[in-house]
Amino acid sequence: MDLLANPVQRLRAALDDLEYPLGCKELLLEEYRNVRVYYKEVDRVEVGVHYGRDGGTKKCAKIGGVVGGVAVWVWLGYGYPVEPPVCYVMPTETTVFVRGHPKVESGGRVVMDWEKAYTLTYLFGMLVDWFLQEPPLKPKWKAEVGRVPRTVEDEYLLRGSVHRKLVKMCHNEVRKGEELVREGVRLNNRVLEMTEKAQQSLNEVLSVQHEIALLEAQISDFNVWIAQNGPKAAPTPSTLIPTDPLSTQILTTTALINTIDDELHLLSLTHQPPDSLVRSAISLGREKFLSIALLNKMLRIRGGDSRV
Repeated sequence: MDLLANPVQRLRAALDDLEYPLGCKELLLEEYRNVRVYYKEVDRVEVGVHYGRDGGTKKCAKIGGVVGGVAVWVWLGYGYPVEPPVCYVMPTETTVFVRGHPKVESGGRVVMDWEKAYTLTYLFGMLVDWFLQEPPLKPKWKAEVGRVPRTVEDEYLLRGSVHRKLVKMCHNEVRKGEELVREGVRLNNRVLEMTEKAQQSLNEVLSVQHEIALLEAQISDFNVWIAQNGPKAAPTPSTLIPTDPLSTQILTTTALINTIDDELHLLSLTHQPPDSLVRSAISLGREKFLSIALLNKMLRIRGGDSRV
C-alpha cells in the first residue's frame, strides 16, 4: 500500500522535506486530519513557491480542494498559527472572478481577519459560508445544457452551482411554509374572534328574551287588574272620554304600550342582522318597561291602589 496515497501522509512528507518547526508541523497535521473529516474533497497536497505582497518568495506546503463549489488553495506558513494561512480562489477555464466581491480580491486572494485561535477546519467553514452566500466566480458564457465538464475543477464548480440552487430552493420553501403557518394562525384568531362575538350576541338575545318575558308577565298582571277593576272605574262608556289631565295621560300611556307591543311583534317577524335586532329589542323593551311603571304610578295616584 502506498502511504503517500493518503493526503495526511503526503502533507507529513512535505512538511518534513521543508523542515517545518516540530510544533507547527504536528499542529498542521492534526488540524488537517480534522479538515478531512468534514471536507473530504480537500485532498490535494503540494509544495510550491508562494509570492508575498512584499515581493518575497518562499517555498511552502499547500492544501487544496473544492469547498462550497469553489476550488481553493491554502498556503501554510512556517509560523502557523501565529502566521495566518493564505487562501486563493482558483478559477477554471470557463469561469472568471466576480468584480467587487466582499471577500475575494481581483487576483483571487481571500480577505479575512485571522486570529491564532482559529483552526483550518474553521477556515474552510468560513469559506463555505461566504461562497454559498455570494459565489466568487461566474461563468464566462452561459453553459449549455448537458455540457460535459472539461476539467475536474469544472465538475466541482458545476456541482457547487447545483448545490447552491438547491439550498436556495429549500430556503424559499421554508419561507413559504412559515408564511402559510402565520396565515393559518391569523385565520384561527379571526375565527376565535367571530365565535366570541357570536356568543356575546347570543347572550344579549337571551337577556332581551328574559326581559321581554318579565314585561309580558307584568302586562298579563296588568290586564288581569284592568279586568277586575275596569268596571268600577268606568261603569258607562261615557267615562272612556278623559275629563282631566291625569286620565288623558293614562290613556296616552296605555296606547303607547300597545304600540310598543305591535312594534315588538313586527320586529320578531323581520330578518335583520343580530346586532341591529338586539339593539332595537332592548330599546323597545326599556321604553315599554318605563311606560308600564309610569301607568301603574298614575293609576295608584288616581285610585289609591298600591298594586304595580
